[in-house]
This record gives sequence, structure tokens and C-alpha cells, in this order.
Amino acid sequence: MNRRIFPLLAVVVVLGLGYSPVAAQTSGGSTYSSLNIGDLQPTTSVAGQGLAGVESAMPMPGNLNSLNPAGWADLRSVTLAAGMNFQQYQVSTASQSLYQNSTRLQGFSVGFPFSETHGITAAILFRPYSTVNYRSQLTQRIPIAGTDTALSTITKQGSGGVSQAVIGSSFKPIEQLTVGAGLDWYFGAIESRSNVEFDNSSLNPATYLTSDQYRGVGGRFGMQFRPVEGLQLGATMQTSATLNRVRLLINNSLDASGQIVDTTGTDTADLSVPQRLTVGVSYQMGRSVLGTEFSTQDWGNSAMTSATAATRYGLAYQYTASESINAEGFDRWTFRAGASYEDTYYRTPNGAISQLGFSLGVGFPLAAYNRLNANPAMDVALQFGTRGTTDNGLTREAFGKLSVELSLSELWFLKVRR
Repeated sequence: MNRRIFPLLAVVVVLGLGYSPVAAQTSGGSTYSSLNIGDLQPTTSVAGQGLAGVESAMPMPGNLNSLNPAGWADLRSVTLAAGMNFQQYQVSTASQSLYQNSTRLQGFSVGFPFSETHGITAAILFRPYSTVNYRSQLTQRIPIAGTDTALSTITKQGSGGVSQAVIGSSFKPIEQLTVGAGLDWYFGAIESRSNVEFDNSSLNPATYLTSDQYRGVGGRFGMQFRPVEGLQLGATMQTSATLNRVRLLINNSLDASGQIVDTTGTDTADLSVPQRLTVGVSYQMGRSVLGTEFSTQDWGNSAMTSATAATRYGLAYQYTASESINAEGFDRWTFRAGASYEDTYYRTPNGAISQLGFSLGVGFPLAAYNRLNANPAMDVALQFGTRGTTDNGLTREAFGKLSVELSLSELWFLKVRR
């Protein structure tokens, strides 16, 4: 083992324990993330994002699968990875549009392959399950007393999200079958703020803050089956979970004499996260891999008034790096592309929201391979697409997302030949 990898492992663990999906230096993002618990993240590895989220049945020997724990058996070296994400949104209504962007941590992961023969890999992942990042402003008249109204400017903004800490392992009972399981611990906070300012200077401004803390436990199970050479079937089931929500409500305003009026209240509630089923298939021809995937998750009974059943379809292509130790240049690179269509879990009074997306990705080493040292590598993914519509008073969002993940891998557990 290379001792230089231990400080990096400590950094990943410490950052993971303090991990939060709150965006850094954010000025806004998706308006729809103000609904429910925000934007759901089907996949968080940058390799998976380059494949448009298609991971359940895809072979990924150099990356830790962020969806299917059975896929962890592909890992051949101890691997540490951490990623960042930059996203740009164009948010449009029927009459206007604006640009918003944010940068955030994408997650941390570490995988320990103990046995290639039996496919045993232990893994720990810290990943966003949902993200909230929005900012909007509107001008409208609101009632103040009796039948009187006043012109006001209302600014709404929110940040945070629900995260997952996943710990589990994979196992290969027979050569054609790999299975995996993991424990999912949900945690996180979502903060929503509304500021109200009046054009009439005699009316005092007010601020309304809602802070939600979430905790819960779930699990995931996965399998990958290879009935014939080149063909791989994959399935992942994330179990249902109950999220305990503790809500803090704070209302700040000024009375007629200019004194601050601060009203605070708390309440608790349980929210249901429904199980999510994902199935996929891939076929490998030499270094080329073609994969497709379908997932479904019914949020209709989650007690969230703006949630409905969600379905997602994905298609991906991967050109895998050569495994030859003599490979040079682009032969050591992995290229990815994908497309997806999703009926999201967002339900508005004016209609449901669908999303179409495309992705490109690449993974490449940052140094020559060395069995005795930690080998750095980088994965880059570019996602772009659109969702929603400007019809019926809705919002259309065009987005672009750039994700970068750095990883270190090293052989630790070697058989001693005698």
C-alpha cells in the first residue's frame, strides 16, 4: 500500500461526514426545485452522468457505480473519488427569461475491492439524493387590511437538499451473477426564504423563513447477470423510507413603531420516500458498450401535494479504455454519450413536467500507470437539456451542467504467489 493514500482517505471521510448539498456561491437554479424535496438525483458519479444516468447494467471497472451496488464488483483497485458540479439555467416564462447558475460539491466515494474472484467490494458513498436551489422575484398586489391592497415585491429563494450516506458490499456467488446491498442513511436540510417589500414606504417589510431538517433510513439491493458473453442484465431496487422532518418557522417583521416582531414555531412530520425500481441491459462488442435503462418511482402517496409518479428512460454508449499495459494516448481514454427522457415527479396545478436531456463524457488518466503508487484519473461530463413549457403559466428551463471528478486508485490486496 502507498502511504500517501491514507491522508487522502482521511480527507474524504472528514468531508463526507460534514457533507451537505448546500450550494456554494449560488445565485439560483431550477425554479421547480422549490417543490417537494427538490430535484431528484438519479445518478451522481460523473461517469454515470456522462452516460445520461444509465448505470444499472453498465460495466464500469474504473469507477464506483453510484446506483447499483452489484456494479461495485467491477472495481479492481482501491479507489477514492470526489466531484464538483457547475450548472447554468435559463429560466423562461411566456414574457421573460433569466440566467442562473451555481457550483456545488457532487459527492465523495471510496471503494475497497477485497476479492476479484468472489467480487467482494466494500464501498462508502456520500451523495445528494435531492437538491434545492432556486431564486425568483415577482411583483404583485397583496391584501393588507379589509379590502385594501398594496403593491409588493416578493423574493423567494431556497437552498439545500437531502443527502445519502451509502455503505454496503457486492458479492459474486457464481461467475455469471453479481449481487450487492447497501444501507442508505438520509440526512440534510432545506431552507426556504421569502422577503416581502412594499412600494408604499409606510408599510414595513417582512421575512418568512422555513428550515426543514430531514433524517431517515432505507436500503438498496442490486444484481447484474451475464447469461451469455457480452450481454449483461442489471436491476436495482431502492427500498421505501420514512423521512422524519423537523420544521422551524421564523417570521420577522416590523410593527408600526419600528420594533422587530419575531415569531418562531416548530412542527414535525413524517414523509414517505417510495421505493425506486431500475432495470437495464447492456451489450459489449469489443471496447464498445451499448446500454439502456428504465426506472420508475411512484410519489403519489408520499403526502407531498406537488408529487406524482415518475418514470425515466435512458440510452447510452461507452467506448472503454484499452486494458493493455502498453496502451498510449487516447487508447487509455474512455468516451461516453447518452440521452434520457423523464416524466418527473413534479405535478403543478397547470400540468406535469417532463424533461429531455443529453450527455457527453470522458475519463482519462492523469499519469502513467504504476502498480506501486496511487494512480490519479479524471472524469468529465457535460449534460444539457430542457424541461417544462411556457404554456399554461408554467416555466421552461434550459440547462447545462459540467461535472468533474478526481479519483485515486491503487492495488492494495494482492495474492501472494508461492
